[in-house]
Amino acid sequence: MKEMAKVNDVEVAQILADVTRARLLKPFFDSDVTLSDAARKLDIKLTTLLYHVTKFIRLGLIQVTKKEARKGKALKYYRTTAKAFFVPFDITPSLSLKHLLAHLEKPSDDIFNREIARTLQTLSSDWGIDVSSDTPNTDELRIAIRRKNKPRDEVGFDSSEPAFFNSLSGLRLDFVTAKALQKDLRDLLEHYHKKQNPKEQLYFYRVGLTPVQDESFEPKD
Repeated sequence: MKEMAKVNDVEVAQILADVTRARLLKPFFDSDVTLSDAARKLDIKLTTLLYHVTKFIRLGLIQVTKKEARKGKALKYYRTTAKAFFVPFDITPSLSLKHLLAHLEKPSDDIFNREIARTLQTLSSDWGIDVSSDTPNTDELRIAIRRKNKPRDEVGFDSSEPAFFNSLSGLRLDFVTAKALQKDLRDLLEHYHKKQNPKEQLYFYRVGLTPVQDESFEPKD
């Protein structure tokens, strides 16, 4: 199996740039798996997965890795043809790199925002938007959610409330510190991924870090 396969086919690129369809490949990256097991992991109907897998095989994304003899039809196991696929930007359906990023992130952002809103509503109906200009060392406005008559820094940190956090802000960092933070974030997430327990509460997280190339924040591709 290839470590990395470069995609040259536009139809394949469209599938891999579509979060909903690309997620159907997930079980096949992990190990050799039957269609019924994959459908169970994805929580979708077997007939629905079979439709997509037939196309994935035709396009070279998935292959049959082994057949297990049994009465009737042999039991087939499937796996992706590579451990990873690289899709050059110029064959994706997106008009710009920014558009592609927005397209890839939007579904997870929608889910995250939905769940954090549900969490807040379980705590109180007395929520609003706090807009201020007191963010230290920047010219940005501070926009945050808060409960009426309660300090905003206490939102989510009361020991009796669910654990949640949502923030977008600017940091002034030298390059060495930024690289150290990048590594710390990666290591932290890898640590928690290894300790996952299916019986525990499921949490969504989103973590991001990027240099700002234009501090005017004017929209550019």
